[in-house]
Amino acid sequence: AAPVLIRPAGGPRPQRNWAASAPARPLPAMARVGRLAIWTLYMIVFVDFLQLSFVFPLLPGIVEGFGQGATQVGILGSVAAAGEAIAAPYLGMLADRIGRKPVFIVAMAGCAVSSVVIGYAQSYYFLVVARLVGGICGGTASVAASYIAD
Repeated sequence: AAPVLIRPAGGPRPQRNWAASAPARPLPAMARVGRLAIWTLYMIVFVDFLQLSFVFPLLPGIVEGFGQGATQVGILGSVAAAGEAIAAPYLGMLADRIGRKPVFIVAMAGCAVSSVVIGYAQSYYFLVVARLVGGICGGTASVAASYIAD
């Protein structure tokens, strides 16, 4: 049905009559997300970002220990962010398909494994792969946002 426009006396602009276009039945109430769930999501995203960024001050020394230069410091610093940017939409789609909690659990386990592998890395390229895996597993901010939106 077309909206009903009312022209007020003396007013040049017509106004929409919102009462005439209201739905016939009330909309269902949105589900509330509890404070514990919000804080849990906050901590998951915080730990993900901390896990990706805590090593930044140490990168020059780590890369120098492997005999690499400044370009490799930049690559090592950006590969995790690139992995996160690539994986975030796919993690979101996966969370829509199988649920938010399994994606969070697997992503956090992947981040933990990545951190351990970074600590024991014996070559620069192994370190780059571990940072990339950490970035891929760290793309949980989009999943947290969709959890809150639902």
